[in-house]
Amino acid sequence: MVVLSLLPIDGWLKFVLFMIPYLVIGHDILLKAWKGILNRQVFDENFLMAVATIGAILLGDYKEGVAVMLFYQIGELFQSYAVGKSRRNISELMDIRPDYANIEKEDGTLEQVDPDEVENRQRDRCTARRKGAD
Repeated sequence: MVVLSLLPIDGWLKFVLFMIPYLVIGHDILLKAWKGILNRQVFDENFLMAVATIGAILLGDYKEGVAVMLFYQIGELFQSYAVGKSRRNISELMDIRPDYANIEKEDGTLEQVDPDEVENRQRDRCTARRKGAD
């Protein structure tokens, strides 16, 4: 992008040279925006990004149109990474849920039951375990 802005070119050639990186970077956003228009869901983030970048290009500020699309895609990448990491962390937390609880009976023996079946009055005589953690 920087190289393109330093070249002594004007007119259609400049437009075409800026459209190449714009379409490479933003083709999926433009496609999602078009699908949103067809599904009558016009005001989503893809449509708004398409309008903003196409508007900048129509005003002749090709660098800004390409840069906005590039930074938006970088933001989407970071968001995707964060969501994936959050999902992994949540599923790891779900794995620490105990598989069974040991309830001490009045005669001193232990009975294995589902943790959801333990009543409040039994909790003081109960230990929860995961399988394989013994």
